[in-house]
Amino acid sequence: MSKIKYIWSREILDSRGIPTVETACMLDTGQSAVSSVPAGTSTGTHEALELRDVDNPRYLGQGVLQAVNNVNTVLGPAIIGMDPMNQTEIDNKLIGLDGTENKSKYGANAILSVSEVVTKCGAMAQAIPLYSWICSLSSKIGVADKPKIPVPLFNMINGGNTEQETWTFRNFG
Repeated sequence: MSKIKYIWSREILDSRGIPTVETACMLDTGQSAVSSVPAGTSTGTHEALELRDVDNPRYLGQGVLQAVNNVNTVLGPAIIGMDPMNQTEIDNKLIGLDGTENKSKYGANAILSVSEVVTKCGAMAQAIPLYSWICSLSSKIGVADKPKIPVPLFNMINGGNTEQETWTFRNFG
């Protein structure tokens, strides 16, 4: 049985140049995984809060240093020594530490980055593909679909908040 040995986080830039949280996890077996949680361009009214450094002028207040600090000083240390295959227990601990309905204390971006990287480590600890591990976790909560071969998915046309985007079309006849 593997145990979580280290959890650490840092601020990186996503594909749009916007800061996001990247978290790494190392197991006592030496296996490690990394996960980042870039945000979408539009946010629903009922979504959990993505913690941003709004009072800091860095990246126009879009930095995530506080969320990174929350992973490094609170969330990560709280799950050191836990078994990465106990995903539900780990997620419940992370949610309980935050204690808010919308994850506003430590940030949904911090909590999700830790949860995702632990999921990857749980799959590695069992030497199974990530999609199989996620299917196994899903079946524990009542999802009855059988696993299927993963299908590549990519975004060719992106939607989002068009009020902030200006498009210019030119005819180069």
